[in-house]
Amino acid sequence: MGENLKRFKKDKPIKYLLLAEAPPWTEHGEEVRYFYSTFHTLKGSWCKSIWSAFCPSEKPPDVIEIALTKLAEQGFLLIDTLPFAMDYSKVRRKTGLYRKLVKACLPFLMSKINNSKILFGINDVKVALAFCLHGEAVIKALPDGLLLPNKKVIKLNENLIATNRSHFTDSKKLMGIFGIKDI
Repeated sequence: MGENLKRFKKDKPIKYLLLAEAPPWTEHGEEVRYFYSTFHTLKGSWCKSIWSAFCPSEKPPDVIEIALTKLAEQGFLLIDTLPFAMDYSKVRRKTGLYRKLVKACLPFLMSKINNSKILFGINDVKVALAFCLHGEAVIKALPDGLLLPNKKVIKLNENLIATNRSHFTDSKKLMGIFGIKDI
């Protein structure tokens, strides 16, 4: 996220915040595919869904800098609530231990949210949760909502989980949560 903050103009606030978890770890020593470092190489539906929510009529650029700058210009920021890659099997995420882990990592999340380089808008910040089980864990970990540095509290609920019936992040759901008009 740190490198990405350089893409934001100092006077342009974040309008769209997507809370996610770090990507799954790789068993065979492959590079972990973090959103900000490998966006252009990810052929999966997750990155395409995010791109399609903001640029529905455009193909994602092959150059990562162009793609991430365009998302930043729209006011989009993704923050991982967990600071490390791990095995995110559905079975593990359904356990109380996973929910405890998400709660234990709240100081990490809040350090990212409260980064002095991030400017949040006063009234127009929209928050979405990228994954179903992760989103449910975040909602339980923050029962009073997410407090932003501008003192705005975002109440978290299941309606902010941007997944489809297959539990994949969905561009139409993101657009609805973020209030983005289809072009």
